[in-house]
Amino acid sequence: MSTKNKMIVEKIKRYGTIKLERTLRETETNIPKERKCFSMKKIAPILLAMVLALTLCLVGFADAESYDDDPLEETAASTSEEALEEAEPVPARSSECDACGKMSSVTQKKDTFETGPEEVKCIHYPHGTDEVYYQHTTYYQVCGSCGYKSGTWTVDEGESLRYCHGWSATKH
Repeated sequence: MSTKNKMIVEKIKRYGTIKLERTLRETETNIPKERKCFSMKKIAPILLAMVLALTLCLVGFADAESYDDDPLEETAASTSEEALEEAEPVPARSSECDACGKMSSVTQKKDTFETGPEEVKCIHYPHGTDEVYYQHTTYYQVCGSCGYKSGTWTVDEGESLRYCHGWSATKH
């Protein structure tokens, strides 16, 4: 006999048959109904929260990844230490004019040119040479107050192009 039936029999014995209908109604309403494991009311907000968290995490990881790479690091031309020592510094903002003494002289780029090819030992293979081209930029200063223009100077920007003509020991 089930527990529900046992409860009904005990109540009938206590109260008699008159209260049988009321007892049956009470036992039916007091027994909890079978609960579903998950209801849509509970699942929908949980799934929405998980999708939102995943989306924000992916955006955060992608954003962090983009900050790791330095775009100038990949495109920067290699310059030798000698070239850096010989090159004159180029001021980023206005500097003092040589003619009038006001802080309104700015550096202007006049020209960019390439020299080469220069034949150097191959850096990729043990035998052969490479053709190397170098980038140079010419600058001058102009005063915004008096119109003075300085003489030009050239800065070696470093290697701009390299053609490899080397080979390994097992050339066919």
